[in-house]
Amino acid sequence: MSAFAERARLLLGQQRADLALEQVRKGLAEAPDDGDLHFLHALCLHHLDREQEALDALAPALAADPDSSPRHWLKGMCLLALDRYDQARAALEEARRLDPEDADVPAGLAALHAACGRWQEALDAAETGLRLDAEHTQCSNLRAFALSQLGRSAEAAGQAEAELARDPENGWTHAQRGWALLNAGRHREAAESFREALRLEPGLEFARNGLVEALRARSPVYALFLRYFLLMGRLGKHAWLVVVALFIGQNLLRNLAQSLPAWAWLFWTLYGLLVAFVVMTWIVQPLVNFTLWLHPLGRIALQPAEKRQSLVLAGALLATAGLAAAVLAGALGGSWMPVLVAATFVLPLTFFAEPGLGRRWRLAVAGVLVLLVALAGHWGWCWRETQALRREAMTVAREHGIAEGEDFSGRLVEQMARSVRKRGSESQAPAGEDPLPAAVWERVEPWLKALRRERQAFDRYVLVWVLGSIACVFIGRRRD
Repeated sequence: MSAFAERARLLLGQQRADLALEQVRKGLAEAPDDGDLHFLHALCLHHLDREQEALDALAPALAADPDSSPRHWLKGMCLLALDRYDQARAALEEARRLDPEDADVPAGLAALHAACGRWQEALDAAETGLRLDAEHTQCSNLRAFALSQLGRSAEAAGQAEAELARDPENGWTHAQRGWALLNAGRHREAAESFREALRLEPGLEFARNGLVEALRARSPVYALFLRYFLLMGRLGKHAWLVVVALFIGQNLLRNLAQSLPAWAWLFWTLYGLLVAFVVMTWIVQPLVNFTLWLHPLGRIALQPAEKRQSLVLAGALLATAGLAAAVLAGALGGSWMPVLVAATFVLPLTFFAEPGLGRRWRLAVAGVLVLLVALAGHWGWCWRETQALRREAMTVAREHGIAEGEDFSGRLVEQMARSVRKRGSESQAPAGEDPLPAAVWERVEPWLKALRRERQAFDRYVLVWVLGSIACVFIGRRRD
């Protein structure tokens, strides 16, 4: 092994990957075909989170020694960091085949299973690694994390405590302990563990995320949602069953409200609460982030992108509330349509400001927003036309002695709908019903057609909003 390689390994052991990279590059300048130096080059880049560059640098190292288990392991870890899970698993399985006794490989597999939400498989892989090396820190931490996600918080905290007794200066272990305490509902203790982890490793994102969650959980409302999020995380690939159950529950409550009028108020109230819960699962985190601006530690823990998202959400909610106040004050013609439109833009705007969202995915959310703006404009134009025609129809109806007190709109719409279905555009009332004057029908028919166009525009808007919101939920989890 060259002197450059030895110095690079020493620096990597001291967590100084940037200096190690300089040594490796000096060595490669003298020995460009050295497979060990190429491996160290890739390892340094991996430690610096430059995963694609690490993969490129690893190619000549694998070409020089395709039967090296550590090199296949490193390939798997780089692919895992790039979310290329199938390729990562293939590389890690190859590393295990080449060296079944290397504890780093089951640690990598445990990390892969954890990234995919397969917590039992992650626990099994971590325990396999600990059987090979009882003091393997990564396997110990991953075992604690898997236990906490499986709801076995006491065991997870015990595992973390045992690891800390052996290595009290390990930031990852403090963070693992924090997540175990967070799963157990001990938010203040969890925050202390995350703070200690960040003191030891200031750039540890795993600990920063945990600290933000612990600070959010001080809100009793968010604490309830956190339990739901942790439950969904434990369910892993079965989490979709909860989503299906919520959808069925909404339909059931709506049907009960329609079939049991005496209890309709109760079922509609429960329906509204369920819908509010679903919507809040999408916006509760940035909403609570806005309140963390008042917390001295929260201001530091939040990333700039998280602060921007909380501001966007707060602005959208304030705009909706302002429009609602204007309607209640008698402005905007008493129409609630602008309030409804503003409310429907809260979710897509929140997803547009999602932290870490890739550029192409942000453009996709922007496309959804543009489409919603166009459809909302079309709906608004149809609504204005309908209102104008309605005023004309009511004016001519009053001129012909039709009382204003009766259910004018409902009766005319019902009668004209039947008339148009039977007679096309004929301005005659169906046989057997009290006919209205022909002059009234001439004004009602355009109004009815405009009303239909408005309803179609509204239905299209709602459909695109629902599909767009589902797409935004999917897109919001995508990163570059």
